[in-house]
Amino acid sequence: MIGVDIGGSHISSVHFDAKFINALNDTIISNYVSITGSTQEAILDEWTSNIRASIQSKINFDGKIAIAFPGPFDYQKGIIESHPNGKFGPLTNLNLKEALLDRLPESCDIHFQNDATCFGLGEYFYGNYDHSRILALTLGSGIGSAFIESGIPIRKSNRVPDGGEVYYLPFRDAKADDYFSTRWFVQKAKTKGLNIKGVKELVESKNRKIIVDIFDEFAHNFIHFFSKIALDFNATMIVIGGNISLAWKHFGNQLIKNFEQKNIQIIQSQLGEKAICLGAARSMHDTLDL
Repeated sequence: MIGVDIGGSHISSVHFDAKFINALNDTIISNYVSITGSTQEAILDEWTSNIRASIQSKINFDGKIAIAFPGPFDYQKGIIESHPNGKFGPLTNLNLKEALLDRLPESCDIHFQNDATCFGLGEYFYGNYDHSRILALTLGSGIGSAFIESGIPIRKSNRVPDGGEVYYLPFRDAKADDYFSTRWFVQKAKTKGLNIKGVKELVESKNRKIIVDIFDEFAHNFIHFFSKIALDFNATMIVIGGNISLAWKHFGNQLIKNFEQKNIQIIQSQLGEKAICLGAARSMHDTLDL
């Protein structure tokens, strides 16, 4: 089985033993893939090349591919739907399942799952945490969420937002996705006279006062927004992944101290993209009951 994580600018894949999913000691093959300005064929060529490299990394490929993909996406049919800001513009309405099956004749089945859900499943089953209810968040170009209870993603319950998603929830003068994503940092830095493209550039700017001010505000917003959400779910752990989590040292301690008072442990993901690939494989494994 191949576990795959596809994002707006990357693809990562790894070859698993379908009956003993554990990629922690295996090599994940990752590639940067430019979506903007690329053609549908060029993007598919790069994705196919990455997956085939993982297929060929071992001799026992069973024909199954598990793919984590950000919503909106028709996960049953494998169709890419229209994304905010044209994130996957050249691929909108493409049946990705059919396209990959045509390009990878050695495959026989492709399973899709939401990338944040895969992250949550990967963290729950392979993160070595002693917690039954985990709120898993991916913070990057947008915010992804997964409410995992005893290994099951909870999407319909009076304890979680509809669909298990938080990105659309109102917050301050906009919605959560506008505050807990890279573009918030970019916009906030601009108001302070600093032009950046992402959080990494902010941290590397060496402007200590701007860095502290922005991350303090981010942490304050996070605590204000997620406290009720986590408590409603009775979460005992929050795990944070995504590119923004790589700046953990600039905001993590504030979150840890605050959520400790609520009896909630909050941590930076140590599995990173591995969690997504692991979760994708686990989702397919459980669906097929291998």
